[in-house]
Amino acid sequence: MVFKTSEADLGLAVSDTVSGLPVLSHNNKSLFILVIDIFPHSTTASQRGRLEVREITETDLLELVT
Repeated sequence: MVFKTSEADLGLAVSDTVSGLPVLSHNNKSLFILVIDIFPHSTTASQRGRLEVREITETDLLELVT
């Protein structure tokens, strides 16, 4: 699980998905990535407008795992 703690949206640039969830393969294991937004937004989602997206690549994620 990845907890999103900022207003920006996370864009996960991974090569595989299963049922809409990003999946990363590492060390003969499949890592399913679930992003949970815990940022205390001051307005509702429909009033926020377009979000800034911060892209995270497979390389970035693997550096965190190893």
